[in-house]
Amino acid sequence: MIIPALLTTSERVAQERLTLAQHMSGRLHVDILDGSLYKFESLPLEKLKPLDFGSLSLEFHCMTDDPLAIVDSGLPFDRIIIHLELPNWQDYYEPLVEDGHNVWLAITPETKLNTLVLPEDLGGVMLMGITPGRSG
Repeated sequence: MIIPALLTTSERVAQERLTLAQHMSGRLHVDILDGSLYKFESLPLEKLKPLDFGSLSLEFHCMTDDPLAIVDSGLPFDRIIIHLELPNWQDYYEPLVEDGHNVWLAITPETKLNTLVLPEDLGGVMLMGITPGRSG
């Protein structure tokens, strides 16, 4: 399945992509960047909240040093993806799993895979083909 992604700072573009995604796969991958973990930014959570996600199943890719902000925002999601490169990522991972969320780990191209020890209850892994922050 191809899951369309939303990475923009424009509310207009976001709404256009939402409409397209509803006609494609029924799922949407939403990239969240606030400049804290990686130097780029996306549409902030407060500007995402009023958007009409319709019946889309959402996954939030948290390229931020506060992935719990997604939960606190009240935005609906089926999957939350946090970065293995986030310092102390386990401090975020464990509470999310304990709360019953489907948690995946994103791994950037720079991370050496041969040294990783991943949790057994991990929902999945997203191996990134590009350095986080830019669409491509």
